[in-house]
Amino acid sequence: MRFHPRTLFTVLFLLVLSLPCAWSADDRMGMRWQGYQEALGEARQKGVPVFLFFHTYPCSSCTKMQSHTLADSTVVAYLREHFVSVRIDSPQSPLLSRKYSVRGLPMSFFLSPTGEQIAYLPGYVKPDVFLKLLRYIREGHYRSKTLYEYLKGP
Repeated sequence: MRFHPRTLFTVLFLLVLSLPCAWSADDRMGMRWQGYQEALGEARQKGVPVFLFFHTYPCSSCTKMQSHTLADSTVVAYLREHFVSVRIDSPQSPLLSRKYSVRGLPMSFFLSPTGEQIAYLPGYVKPDVFLKLLRYIREGHYRSKTLYEYLKGP
């Protein structure tokens, strides 16, 4: 099948025009995803932790994590205010997947503002539990107690 050059140009032009809509869809839903290097730079500059979310398509647990936990308004608000977030398609980023030893998906990693690994969590995590983990990381409790101790309370 051959395409007329004008038809091909029109299709490409429309695709380019639709990209900002795709990017702004996440902003309307709340999450602000950044590139890996950009996020590390911003985290260092602002002094905030980094949230890395490794996923792939198709992956039912990844989809569930994105559509439930990472769409929860409280989780999104906390991430936007206190973290820099990066979404990484694991098969498309084999170097990063190897760097963090990603063995299953989804996988969430938390880094200090200087890029040091603080914690990781495999699999789907319910919004309420994920929010507790975010507070544990952001408030620096990981420096003095385990996540289990933190979740048990005083």
